[in-house]
Amino acid sequence: MKAILVVVGDEILLGQVVDTNASYLGQAFAASGLELVSKWTVRDREEEILEVLHLAMSKADLIVFSGGLGPTSDDLTKPLLTKALGGHLVRNQKVENAIKTWFEARGLEPGPMNLAQADLPDNCTLLNNPLGTAQGMLWLHHGVHVAALPGVPYEFKHIVDQELIPYLKTTGLLRPMVHHTLMVAGLVESSIARILKAWETKWRPEGIRLAYLPRPGLVRLRLSLYANECDESLDFVLAAIQGRVQLAAQEIKDLLEGYVYGENELSLEECIGLILKRKSQKIFFAESCTGGALTARLVRVAGASDYVFGGVVAYTNELKVNFLGVKEEVIIAQGAVSTEVVAAMAQGAALRYGTDYAVAISGIAGPSGGSVDKPVGLVCFGIQGPQGTYAYHRSLGAGRELVIERAVMTAMFLLWRVLIDQPVMDS
Repeated sequence: MKAILVVVGDEILLGQVVDTNASYLGQAFAASGLELVSKWTVRDREEEILEVLHLAMSKADLIVFSGGLGPTSDDLTKPLLTKALGGHLVRNQKVENAIKTWFEARGLEPGPMNLAQADLPDNCTLLNNPLGTAQGMLWLHHGVHVAALPGVPYEFKHIVDQELIPYLKTTGLLRPMVHHTLMVAGLVESSIARILKAWETKWRPEGIRLAYLPRPGLVRLRLSLYANECDESLDFVLAAIQGRVQLAAQEIKDLLEGYVYGENELSLEECIGLILKRKSQKIFFAESCTGGALTARLVRVAGASDYVFGGVVAYTNELKVNFLGVKEEVIIAQGAVSTEVVAAMAQGAALRYGTDYAVAISGIAGPSGGSVDKPVGLVCFGIQGPQGTYAYHRSLGAGRELVIERAVMTAMFLLWRVLIDQPVMDS
């Protein structure tokens, strides 16, 4: 079943409200055997809403409208869809009573506009919304399902999960499908694509799609397989699909050994935490240019207190000397941004604070402070562990926030490799 999302609202196009419903719907549909093939956003204009309705019905099996169901005059979705799909608005006494109860529970009295939300199409299936007063609606018109849901994110999500998807599963129109995600760090998208070129040639005819989903320091590889895109008939069992995807995923893990750290949206900080927790070991962080961002990333994982001992933001040379034991002559000779200094920072942190591991970062995040020898974007990393000390330098581009984010991700990748006894040995 192919679906199109139509988001209604001037506030979305003006940038006053950020649409989070689209990403949620995509994830929820993908997990349920539906394809969200397009997302369209339209203004609160009658002719534009009707135009996109007719166009979407020619291209998809399901259209989901988000927004425009409120009690004010600019909320046009309900009356327009009702008229366009051949129905009439009729007061639903059960919903009206629920609205009154909703207001009474909050010590309020519903006004005429609030009660008008109980005026609902007489030719639709109601999608119950216990979290608000705007009900969801679902029509079947000329073989196409049309759903209208409130735009409030928590109401939208509830109706999708508890009403819309369960209903669609009863139609028999959903096709078996499997998505599997591999989490890759330490390689850019183009390098991965080059390595996997032969893999894609082999598996594409088997119906497996590979999507590259990059973000700073990380690429998610999503493998997808739909039953009716395989050689087998449409009753191809889900277990067989899963088996085929697992086999293809294992081949990628073999090809990208040392770079696939996890599966199915496992974050790198979670992966690191699991390893440290399993080893019953502690870690300390010594950060300069990242200003504590690496420590913050690790401690946002629940249970981080089991393995994160602490951290220090040693932004000045004085702190590097006084808190981490870096010798002043090393800083003078090599400069604060150097592999020698970050190695000393990591060694000093582990020694002074008695941890099994320590990670140090020093760099030039910009926009100023660079030189010919040490340009903006140069970041050095030091890692101290039971196996010894490792030091690295990386050129991470320009843009202060981007350099910091890339530095955090790079540090976690290098640490992960040390933790699995496969340290990167390029410096």
